[in-house]
Amino acid sequence: MDHAADTAEWRIAEVFVFDTCTYKCAYCHFAEYGKVLDASQLKPYRDPEFIRLIAGFFNRRATGSWRWLLQFTGGEPLLMPNFALLSDLLAECGNKIALYTALMIGRDHPSFRYLIEKAAIRWLERLMLLGVRDLLIKQRTMVINAIRGHAAEFGVIAARGR
Repeated sequence: MDHAADTAEWRIAEVFVFDTCTYKCAYCHFAEYGKVLDASQLKPYRDPEFIRLIAGFFNRRATGSWRWLLQFTGGEPLLMPNFALLSDLLAECGNKIALYTALMIGRDHPSFRYLIEKAAIRWLERLMLLGVRDLLIKQRTMVINAIRGHAAEFGVIAARGR
């Protein structure tokens, strides 16, 4: 890691990429309106030139003393086609990426493979990953247990398990 990145001041931007997601969280208004299943939102990200435009926007604004911490959110950011290209281009100028993700994509998805194969090795210090999957599972369990408890008050008993 170079010294310049250590001493850089960080500009933080939350980048809402799209609504598309692989999970239908009970609290998510995208799931309520069906937007999470709209894969057409991914179309512009399939074009490498579009990805270069996004990276160029932030890289032109990164300087020797200023870098970006980009917090990708909105749906499931790992569904973004060309995620690896965007990550590599942004990291070339010392920018960092944080992902708000539930990690609800398959092991064979290109973005997941990138995280495991490259980011974990080459960009570990440049790529921060915020996983919320465990939290979602705990919240789901709490809701199910609460429903079971309320139902029991009315004499409805539900078996545990799946």
